[in-house]
Amino acid sequence: MHLTQHHFTHGLPRWCEEMWLQYVNDIISGIPSKVPSRRNNHSSDSFCALTPAQLANADMGIFQNLRLSDIFTEVQWIVVRDEEELMVVFDSHFPDRDWESEDPVFASRRYYDDWVAFTYRVSRTEVVEAKKALFRLFRMLCWIPWGDGGVWETRPDRRFTRFGGADLRLPAPKILILRGEPMWELAG
Repeated sequence: MHLTQHHFTHGLPRWCEEMWLQYVNDIISGIPSKVPSRRNNHSSDSFCALTPAQLANADMGIFQNLRLSDIFTEVQWIVVRDEEELMVVFDSHFPDRDWESEDPVFASRRYYDDWVAFTYRVSRTEVVEAKKALFRLFRMLCWIPWGDGGVWETRPDRRFTRFGGADLRLPAPKILILRGEPMWELAG
């Protein structure tokens, strides 16, 4: 059974649903491009395998698809260790009041600007309640970007399993698997 976006956001305040939808769109449309190096000359290539139409219609379903070859041309993944690790990532995406990321990529995301403005517009109690609602949605995802203080991290890392490109020394987006078993199947 295919669940719609509304199934997941049903019961949330409208502003929270809108912020979540913007978050999903901003994160998926921000999949990094390949950076040229001595070993890699295709700087215009993206790590994103989605078509422009798929990007335009991005929803939570993308983050529930564990056939990673549908989404990425190359990717590094690791399974979340515990709830604490998950909270660290969530808190970097939805920080408390008085804390903002130094990563310029966050500042360029509309959801993030909206979130920061929201945290200053309402009480700390309302921020906590909003974070609880958003975290419930966050936990429904099968994977999320893994970044060390940023949205997308691409440095090669031997702790991660790599799908796609053969050269383990080259960058690829890192993701954190929350549940399920990732697959890599190229259309033949």
